[in-house]
Amino acid sequence: MMEKLFSKPNDNPIPDYMHYGFLDHNIYPMNAKIWYDSDENGSYFCVNDDRWLTFDKDKKLTKIYLPGLSYIPRKTFNTDVGNPGTFEKFVAAYEAGAFAKTLEYVEELNLPDVIRIEENNFGRIGIKTLKIPKCEYIGVGSFRQVPSLMDIDATSLVWCDDNVFTEVCFDFEHPVTFDFPNLTVTGRWCFNNAFAIRGVNVPHVRVLGCGAFGCCRLLKEFNGPELREVHNYAFQDCTGMTKFSANKMHTVGNGVFKNANNLKELEAENLGRAGANCHPLVYDVLLQNKMK
Repeated sequence: MMEKLFSKPNDNPIPDYMHYGFLDHNIYPMNAKIWYDSDENGSYFCVNDDRWLTFDKDKKLTKIYLPGLSYIPRKTFNTDVGNPGTFEKFVAAYEAGAFAKTLEYVEELNLPDVIRIEENNFGRIGIKTLKIPKCEYIGVGSFRQVPSLMDIDATSLVWCDDNVFTEVCFDFEHPVTFDFPNLTVTGRWCFNNAFAIRGVNVPHVRVLGCGAFGCCRLLKEFNGPELREVHNYAFQDCTGMTKFSANKMHTVGNGVFKNANNLKELEAENLGRAGANCHPLVYDVLLQNKMK
């Protein structure tokens, strides 16, 4: 496709290193002007007046900007190089650099118009900044195992399916707070092992799936004013958590807050059902509610 495209002003062919499979999808605006440019900082694959792809001096893709793209089918940006198995093996693979070769240097991903991302996209890549301000749904496994991801703009997100944002945010020295003002449901293991999450704003979340924030060791407080259900092990090993508030919550599953040994305050005045192996505070609150 791109061998027929030319740059301006001297009509040179698009360089081979700018040929990326995801550009072969029918995502260009009608009658688009497609060209490439370069300066002292790097080179750029351009559509009309926008720089869609940015490359550094070593021709490594560092930024992706795809306006007008509203839907991403499953595995369109599939970068999985194989399931490493255990979390320990994943960490070893990460430290050894065994990540997706085509997108491993991408630091910023900007999809300003995307509304829905289906399963298994953008896993195990090197992005630090994600901009998906209109996205409402993210499918299973997308953005999984992206340890460098520390900045997320997803203010329209309503539903995260299983294993979305699992094993992100590994930089303990720079804790982050994420803002998901419209998030309603998380699937299983969303945000699990996101070590550097210090806070999360989810004012409309109603359901947290199994293991949702497990092992988020820097997470200190959680406030879920609309939260109703918390499934098994959602906050297991959150060793830094001191306060949890969700006064509309009526059900928690097995092992919720297990090993969260610093939890001192639990506000849940509507809690009526709890599974096994929860934090002792869960059973204290449950008993108090039943005695009212």
